[in-house]
Order: sequence, then structure tokens, then C-alpha cells
Amino acid sequence: MSLLSRRELGFLSFAAAALSGGAARAAGLDTAAVTYLLPDQIKWSPPSPAGAQNAVLAGNPSKEGLYVQMVKWLAGNHFSHPHFHPHDRFITVLKGT
Repeated sequence: MSLLSRRELGFLSFAAAALSGGAARAAGLDTAAVTYLLPDQIKWSPPSPAGAQNAVLAGNPSKEGLYVQMVKWLAGNHFSHPHFHPHDRFITVLKGT
């Protein structure tokens, strides 16, 4: 098991602070500034040859900078083949292994 880098620790600290502070201020949110999508409103890409669909939630994956996307792996496919990315990735598995 590897230790987290300073950058990763900084991100996790920032995320924890943002999430804990956000709950206390939630009552004062400007509803005109808040957007959300229901699951059936998410725009998924067509399936890729690898069997995945993507939905970009924020930013642009083809440009420098932060972006957020969801990836849905279709039945019978997986991404366990060895590969790398030139930039840091933070991945959360919502369902499955």
C-alpha cells in the first residue's frame, strides 16, 4: 500500500473541508446558482470500442485543467489492462469492483 503524496493529501484536506463546511451553509444557497441532473437526464456518450460510456459533468477532458466525468463500464467489459495517464486521476467506484 503506498502513502499519499503531498498533493493528494492537500486535495483530500480541501475536499473534506469543502464538504463539511458546505453542509452548514446549505440553507443559504442561491437556488438560481445551483444546478443538478437526475440520472435519466445525464447525457452519455455512445459506447466506445472498449465498452465504456462517458458523461462530462464539468470542464473539458480534451483541454488542460480540472474536469469531472463519469464513466460507465458496460457489462462484460473492464479496464484492468495495464495503462497510464499523464496527469493525476481521482477515481471513485460507485458500484462494482
